[in-house]
Order: sequence, then structure tokens, then C-alpha cells
Amino acid sequence: MNLLWKAIANYVKLYDIKILLGCASFHGTDVMKYTNELSYLRKNFSLPDRLSVKSLDPKIHLAYTEINSNIDDLRTFVKLPPLIKGYLRIGGKVSHDCFVDYKFNTIDLCVIVATDNIDEKYKKKYLN
Repeated sequence: MNLLWKAIANYVKLYDIKILLGCASFHGTDVMKYTNELSYLRKNFSLPDRLSVKSLDPKIHLAYTEINSNIDDLRTFVKLPPLIKGYLRIGGKVSHDCFVDYKFNTIDLCVIVATDNIDEKYKKKYLN
């Protein structure tokens, strides 16, 4: 994973990229299985409304829209997929909506990282 982040950092520096936009996923299509994780992300790492990507999925996933106030943040963070954790550590934010991709067996979130807002620890490690 370290090699991946170094390559991305080189690309960001080379082309003076200001925003990284991508997709990060949970395995499977059962949104209810990830109620705590999705609620935690929405509560703590949501994009502002003006930037959040809206899903074209006509179904509303109630597990994602209700914020569970009894979530243990550290335990929930540990259960997140590695790519999502990596984006969050550098300062990434996720979309309000998720998209259930039945063909790829994933629950997808849009992730945006403003490169100017990358955490100083990671700027020193990868962007210097």
C-alpha cells in the first residue's frame, strides 16, 4: 500500500493536482451489514452538501441515512476497508450516498481528497 501512495503522490506533484476523486468500496451488496460503518463515515467524514455526489440508485438505503449515536469510533474505523482508511487518514471525505453495484458485488462511495488539505504528517511523508 505504501508504494501505491508514493506513486499517487508523485503524480500529484508532477501534474500539480488539486483534487483526487475516486471510488472506494465495501465488499458485498448488503448495506445493512455495514450500518455502523456507513453511519460513522457519514457522521465524521462526509463531504459538504455542495460537493457530495448523489447516487442515481432509486433505492434509499435507510441504514446509511440514519446516524447511530452509539457507535464506537475506534472499533468502527478499524473495520473499514483499507483503501477507505487510507483516504480518511490523508484527509479524504466521502459522499453522502452509496451505490450498490450488484455486478461487482460492492457498495461504492465517492471519495474526494483536496490535495491542499492533506494532513501534514502525510504531506511530509509523501509530497516532499
